[in-house]
Amino acid sequence: MSGVVDFRIQLEDASANSIGVSGNPLFTSGGGGSGSLLDPYALNDLDGTDPLYIGKATSSGVWLLQNYSTSAGTMRYANLSNNPSYASYASAWAARGTLTYGLFQTLTGV
Repeated sequence: MSGVVDFRIQLEDASANSIGVSGNPLFTSGGGGSGSLLDPYALNDLDGTDPLYIGKATSSGVWLLQNYSTSAGTMRYANLSNNPSYASYASAWAARGTLTYGLFQTLTGV
C-alpha cells in the first residue's frame, strides 16, 4: 500500500487486497440496531501513520483508543481495563504511545 489512504473509502490488507468501508478501522455502522459494541463511541482524534492512533469516547466519557499498524495489518485496543492509571480520555490520549494495547476480546467495560 502506498500513498495516502482515504479511510472513508477503503483500506488494503497485508496482501494488497482491497477492504471495503466496513473493513475500515474508522468505520462504525452508525447504530440502527446493528448491535456493534463500538456504536456508542465517537471519533475524537487521529494521530500518525504507522501506527495510526485512533481516539474515541462515549458521551459519558468512556474512552477507547485503537492502535492500527498498517505494516502488520493489526488493530489493538486500549481502554480503562488494560490501562487503569488513565481515568480520562484526555490523559489516555496524551499517553497513547505508551499505553498497553491488546486484542478487543481481552477488554472489559467496552
